[in-house]
Amino acid sequence: MHKVLLVDDEIKVLEGMCRFFDWESAGFKVSATACSYDEAIDRVKENPVDLVLTDISMPGKNGIDLIRTLKKLTPETFIIILSAYSEFSYAQEALRLGALDYLTKPINFSQLGDSLNKAKIKIEERNPNKNGDISRQLYASRLMNLLSGYPAKNDRANRPLITSRTAVLRICPLSITDSLSPKTIELLRLALSPATVLATGDREITFVCHNAERFETLVENIENCIAKNQLFICCGLSKQVKKDGALRKAYMQAGRAMRYQRAREKYGLMAYHRLEHIFSGIDGEREKAMQRMIENFTLTDTRNSLPDILDAYLDEMQQEGVFSLHDQQKFCAALAIELDAAAQRYALTNHSRREALSAFLLEALSCKEEAALRAAAKRYLKELVSSIATSETLDESTQLVERVKAYLDEHFSQNITLDLLAENFFISPVYLSRLFKKKTGENYIRYLTKLRLNKAQTLLITTKMKVSDVACMIGYDNPRYFARLFKEHYGMNPQEYRERQNNAN
Repeated sequence: MHKVLLVDDEIKVLEGMCRFFDWESAGFKVSATACSYDEAIDRVKENPVDLVLTDISMPGKNGIDLIRTLKKLTPETFIIILSAYSEFSYAQEALRLGALDYLTKPINFSQLGDSLNKAKIKIEERNPNKNGDISRQLYASRLMNLLSGYPAKNDRANRPLITSRTAVLRICPLSITDSLSPKTIELLRLALSPATVLATGDREITFVCHNAERFETLVENIENCIAKNQLFICCGLSKQVKKDGALRKAYMQAGRAMRYQRAREKYGLMAYHRLEHIFSGIDGEREKAMQRMIENFTLTDTRNSLPDILDAYLDEMQQEGVFSLHDQQKFCAALAIELDAAAQRYALTNHSRREALSAFLLEALSCKEEAALRAAAKRYLKELVSSIATSETLDESTQLVERVKAYLDEHFSQNITLDLLAENFFISPVYLSRLFKKKTGENYIRYLTKLRLNKAQTLLITTKMKVSDVACMIGYDNPRYFARLFKEHYGMNPQEYRERQNNAN
């Protein structure tokens, strides 16, 4: 928990901020309050804090004076200032002196939450051992749970992970054969700060943007970063969400927008709300049906039957009276966009894919009759299927498994589920599971478990970390489960293993 000092000459303001804002959920604890410059300096000397939230206008020495002194006294302390609109020139001076952010009075708690998120990121970047890599690793692991559709276990205080309006940005290179450079990722991270960066695919990065309260500003920051730095990447941005349980939906929205952008072979940003007329209503059973069709497409033995599978599904929905022509148009268009992403791993020229997809989308969304729509959809699917070899070569399938292994070797500490991994490699979970076991001789879970436990052995021997911290660092937020797993593999619990190795040396 980061410590914050509140400074304001109005006692009622201090009492209001202490009582009515949920500091604990934001990751902070109010360690002290002060009503003047002198009192604030005394508080900091007695008990150093991570953050000072101070008013500018105070009797005697003001907030600007306080910033100057704190920068000399405790330069590692971050400062957020409060000002009235009439004091904007002072706010500008405060920012020039190094204040992290400024808020106008009366205080908007939502904006305060955004500023505190920004401060929290900066504090933990500057002081990696304050909460430590372990805290960040656990937070990232819980976010990965949410992206995967699994509920994240809240901490002991039952605090949610999402405490303000949040959006998800997913990025990938324009060409599936290219990679994202560390420089590209860092440029976007700085533009989006505060944001959590997660590697969710071997050629894809996800940013959980914690400053999405001002959505138009977020879009502008992304577009400016891409244009200024000439980044040839495809980006998909979700709508805003406010709760943990909505993060999976946001992740799916961002993925659809990203894949749509790449299908058009256009680098830059596509916001999901611009595509909602295509994808709205594709959820629940309809989304499951679409995923089954994508899975059929990625499996060699069922690929050729995909046009008939689509036709049968549309028949079924029509008979139930729940699929209008407009619904069918949206479903077929969305399916084509998702299949295009899966098709990129095959030897199809970009030009032929782009032309075929563009022509189909135009035709599908303008059809006036169901028969014409179905004929267009079946024709498109047959052409897509026929352009793909009936089976992958040995080298292609081996290369795919090696890419998956390389990704797991680097990101084993994250909570990467088979479904999420398959989604980001544009193949079905069933196919990935079969292929992985065929090529490695063991299933995905066993391979991942071995990776994690091997790393745990190294950490137990070479560090003095607590066993619970070791568990967190390798991807397990439940120390008891980790200890049981460790004992099943090595015949002793982690502490016994550490003591035996130390005695042997």
